[in-house]
Amino acid sequence: MTNLPTSYIDFNDLDEVMKLYFEGTLDNVDEYTPNLYKGLSELHPTNSLFGQVCNDEINECVWGLTRFERAAIEFHYLNSEKSRILLLNIYLNEPTSTSFESWVEIAFLEAMESLSFEVMQIL
Repeated sequence: MTNLPTSYIDFNDLDEVMKLYFEGTLDNVDEYTPNLYKGLSELHPTNSLFGQVCNDEINECVWGLTRFERAAIEFHYLNSEKSRILLLNIYLNEPTSTSFESWVEIAFLEAMESLSFEVMQIL
């Protein structure tokens, strides 16, 4: 029997969480302290993931991805030279007619989809 996900992760919510993760501020809840007595969905009402995942859990999810997927995400958020080199190496060895920038954007979106499945596993 295959377990199929019955819900999804909102891309914008995951994007916001990943920005905070790469800034190193995902676990910083000082500005949300007045909402701590409320339910998780009210901690940061515009983000369905906030309060449900912490830095360690996102780190675990990121490391559950392939090296290629991690590089695409890291390049998107940090513009990492190391990730750019890895992505460029893969790009040059694949038959494609799209530009590197378009190819990386597609790789990023696919990596975020894989990440969302990893996140769903821990929720």
